[in-house]
Formats: sequence, structure tokens, C-alpha cells
Amino acid sequence: MEKRGISPLIATILLIGLVVVIALFVFNWIGSVIDSQTSSTDDLMETYMTDLSFDFECQNDIDLSEIYIMFSNNYHGPIDSFLLLYNDSTMLSLDGIFSLEPYQSASYTVVSKNSQFIEAIPLIEINGELQSINHKKVLRTCTDVGAPVACSDGLDNDGDGYSDLDDPDCEGDSEGEVEGGTISFSSCDDENLDDFFDDGYPFVLMDNIDDVDGDCLVFQNIDEGITIDCEGHYIHGGNDVDSQYGIYIYNSDYFEFRDCEISGFEYGIALQEGSDYNIFEDISLTNNWGQGQGTGLFFGVPMGFDQNNYNTFRDILIEDGYSGFKYNDDAFGFNPFNLGNEFINIQFGDHEGTSFWCLGNTPIDLASAATGFGVGLDSGDIFCGTSACLQTCYESLGLDFVGLGCSAC
Repeated sequence: MEKRGISPLIATILLIGLVVVIALFVFNWIGSVIDSQTSSTDDLMETYMTDLSFDFECQNDIDLSEIYIMFSNNYHGPIDSFLLLYNDSTMLSLDGIFSLEPYQSASYTVVSKNSQFIEAIPLIEINGELQSINHKKVLRTCTDVGAPVACSDGLDNDGDGYSDLDDPDCEGDSEGEVEGGTISFSSCDDENLDDFFDDGYPFVLMDNIDDVDGDCLVFQNIDEGITIDCEGHYIHGGNDVDSQYGIYIYNSDYFEFRDCEISGFEYGIALQEGSDYNIFEDISLTNNWGQGQGTGLFFGVPMGFDQNNYNTFRDILIEDGYSGFKYNDDAFGFNPFNLGNEFINIQFGDHEGTSFWCLGNTPIDLASAATGFGVGLDSGDIFCGTSACLQTCYESLGLDFVGLGCSAC
């Protein structure tokens, strides 16, 4: 009997089928590997966004045109590098240059550069690729060593064609001369706040400001702000219809206020409408009554149209007014959360009205930090809400919603 083999057509069909099966297997295997890597990357990113913690201090050496930065890694894992952003919008990657081991502190010097402030973004290697952990970025104002301009040696020290007090950088009245890289002012409408606004020097309040007739420090639509150090002095309004804002920041970034006492206004401090990277530290907000229902600190937007992101409030005391702190997040559902704000050591004293309002049925922040928030709050001191449930908002700050006198939602 004659034996016959598989016909060429059938053999071709079988071969094609085998190739298709192998291709499907390889495709599915590659897909599973990619999915696994993607899932692993997402898990690691979530871990870093939750747990990673670091800080730094920076100092400008004006004479050498260098920035000395001291980093501290407060995290149990390494930080592979940093991306540095300066106030002139330039940036520097430290990839391959600088890294930190777990809980390590180390310094880095930036040459041929000075900057009013630095924003540092941690970089972590995940599955072989360097990832920026933007939610953990830190902004710090740099201190200065050495005066930027010598104003008493008869020389043109900055090469602008002027010497000594003929130099615009040295000009100023008895309350506003440049001394050691700072500018003094003594009233809310001091012309030095305008004349030197673009020079980047810190401002120092030289004396108390009494009975302000109107608003005091109001800044609107400013991309790069200034540093104001009150050096323990107070700014006191008239607690009347004209004294609305002690400090008002509207759609403005990179301001820093330190060591101030604000009293006698409808709003001691109000930060609104897309204001980012501002710092308030060591501030006392007392006796802010306005026309009778004033607020020490207002954060947010009445209609919630824009976010306020990456602002820092540290060592704030709010007491002896009508209302203490009103936080407005996601009002009327328009605002998709404020991002990355820090509230550290926020203390409350007595108020005639409600000490703390958390307005919004969402967590107070996405990737925010709240440490030591609410010292001094007792049962009945918070706004429990009416129709909307505010429990999540309060608990995201570590506050006991029920323990402070509200009914669980």
C-alpha cells in the first residue's frame, strides 16, 4: 500500500496555526510582565507618596555666589536624587551627583548661584527609572550671608554705573535703607514695599503698626512674592468696617510671613484663589472681630473655583476673636481638592463663635500633612455641619469629630 504524507497546503496551515499560538503566548506573557511592572511601579509610587519625608535648609553666600544646602532624609529608604527649582524659574538636577541614604543628613553646594527660595523635588529610582515624587516637594526660603551691595565705600560695587547712594540699590529713606540685605518698613502703605518689591530682599517690620485705617498687607496676582519678618511686632486694625484684611494673599505665590501678631481685622489672614507655595510661620492671630463676626484665618475660596496648593502654616496661634480658622475645600463641588498643604502646630484659644470650620465633605487635602493640629479645641468648638457630612474633613486632620461634640455621619 502506497504511503502518502501531509499535503503542502495542510502543512502550511498547521505551521501558520503554530506560529499564531506561539505569538499569542508571547504577547500574553509580555503583557503580564508589563502589567506586573506597572502595578509594582504604582504600588511603590503610592508608598513613597505616603511615607517619604525629607527637609532642607539653604543659605546664600552673596560674596561667593554660592548656595549651601543641608538636606535631611527622614525616611527609612534612600532618596536617589533631587531636582532643584529656583526663584528665577531655572532648575538643576542632582541625578548622579547627590543622594541620601536612609536617615542621612548631608550638604550640597550650588556654585555660581543665589536664590531667594528653593523648591526641592525628591527623585526615586523605581524599576530602573528615576521618578519624581512631586507630592513630597519642599519649598524653603534661603537666608543670606553678606550684603548684596556695599553702600558706603564710594565704589560701583555691582557694575551698574552708580556708586554709593547714587545707586538705586542703595537708595531709601530713614525707614527703608538696604542694610545687610534687608529692607525696613513701618506702615502698611510704606513706599518701600513698592520701590524694592522686585529686588528680592527680605522686609523687616521696624515697629508696631497701630489703628490701621483699612487693609494692611494686600498682595494680588503676584507670581514671585517676598519675605516679610515682623520680628515680633504687631499689626493692629480698627475692628471696624474698613479694617477687612490684615494679610491678604489672592492668586499669588511664594510669599513668606514670619513672627507677626495680627489683630483687629475682619480677617487676620486670608489666602484665596489659586495661591501656592506661601509660608506662614510663628504667627499670632488675636482679637480679630471686624464688624462683630471676624475670622482669624481664612483658607480657601468662597465659591471654590481654584485650588490653593503647597502652602505651609507652622506654629500658628488663633484666639480671642469671633471665629478662629475657616478652611474651605471643595465648596459647592467645584474645587477638586487643595493639594499638598502643611498645617503644623495649629493652636486654638477661646472664641465667641466657632473656633474651627472645616467646610467640605472631602478630605481637607490630598497628600497634605497635619501635625499637632487642633491643640486647645474642646467639645463644641468645631462646626459640625448642617446638611453635608463634614466628618471626613475633620478626621483627615487627626481630629475626633464625635469627641468634639458632633454626631457621626
